[in-house]
Amino acid sequence: MFRLAQELRAAGYDLVLDFHSFRETHLLTWYTRARWRLGLKRIHSPYWPFCFNLGPVLEDDTLHVSEVFLSILGFLGIDAVSNGHLLDLSSELRQEADSFLHRHQIEGGVLRIGFNLGAGSQSRTWPPEKFAELAERIAQRHNAVIIAFSGPNEELLSSEFCRRVRATRVIPAPSLALPQLAALFNRCDVLVSNDTGPMHLSAAAGVPTLGIFSVARPSHYHPLGSSSRYVSCPSIERLDSETVYQHLLHILASLPTQHSLLREPPQNL
Repeated sequence: MFRLAQELRAAGYDLVLDFHSFRETHLLTWYTRARWRLGLKRIHSPYWPFCFNLGPVLEDDTLHVSEVFLSILGFLGIDAVSNGHLLDLSSELRQEADSFLHRHQIEGGVLRIGFNLGAGSQSRTWPPEKFAELAERIAQRHNAVIIAFSGPNEELLSSEFCRRVRATRVIPAPSLALPQLAALFNRCDVLVSNDTGPMHLSAAAGVPTLGIFSVARPSHYHPLGSSSRYVSCPSIERLDSETVYQHLLHILASLPTQHSLLREPPQNL
């Protein structure tokens, strides 16, 4: 932390914006000695005014967190320009993703469903055996391939999931840098993810995303996109695979016509 603080101060920034507004980021903002320092005053977190000389911007928890962050720019008189929250993926990144699909003989027309298995904390991690149950449920009705994503130090989650799945094809994705991860997400028809950063990266890559929530506020942090959805349970271990599957069916029903034969009517939720 001290090394980061020293690097930030040495950079000589004129303006520092604290979007996180944690105590640690408050102190980092203050330590930069930037000419202008602006932070978000969160409803459920402490705010240290001595760290800033502008604002604060008050959090509105009725808005999605992306709109809250954009309100900080509004305070500075900067108008937000929306591009549908989509990332600009280069042709090189798209070609890398296509090469991955080609190496694993994932043909066009096959339903590609990504599973993001990790979350960084146990309270946010749907167990791998539940993901495996969902994969088996998908295999009963759909001609699909599952691409299993996991981050650094999450290899055990991936291996446990892959060990349990028998009825459908599973391709474990390697640990990828964020640009390559976004590009491979973009080649999925849908992603099922725990509440974590890659969930938002998937939505930003234009992928219909089903978020699985436990401790966070899904209305505030849900994945963006007109076809994205979320399911929430206070105790994530108790969330059953059938409930997640029914939410997934709602997303599948919105996919283009080439997957129309893969659909079944979802239950009302």
